[in-house]
Amino acid sequence: MATQPDEAAGFAERLWVPWWWWPVAGVTVAILGAEVHLGLGPLAAVLTYLVLGATTAALLVRWAFPVRVDRDTLAVGTHRVELARVTGVTVIERTEARRALADHPDATAVVLLRGYARHAVFVTTDGAAGAPGYLLFSTRRPDEVAAALDEPSAAAR
Repeated sequence: MATQPDEAAGFAERLWVPWWWWPVAGVTVAILGAEVHLGLGPLAAVLTYLVLGATTAALLVRWAFPVRVDRDTLAVGTHRVELARVTGVTVIERTEARRALADHPDATAVVLLRGYARHAVFVTTDGAAGAPGYLLFSTRRPDEVAAALDEPSAAAR
């Protein structure tokens, strides 16, 4: 599920967990809830399922993160980088992401990889003014992210 870019954004996406995680989580909550409330009264059962269900749903929603490129900023999760600081953009496969991490050790890097996404984007920065050394993040539409970062308005920095 991805959001469409608006007029101010060159690219906007929210990387959600796959749809099939929700039914699996529901079955898991049902099994764990049955184990916990077994032998207890109906109030304990209701509370058990409410707590487990709400916690599981919160975790699945929290696992998602937004990726947005607008006129002058790249936003990945809660991290923001001015486009003027971006020095390179590379689209990589999920399997290459580990190699990128090993080849570019950097304590200031921003890494948001999700195993269910096939592609990632490796964005290097100049590292000045508190910018991270690089950003490595998963996306379902890597070519669109790269195109948004390479647009003429972004290149005229």
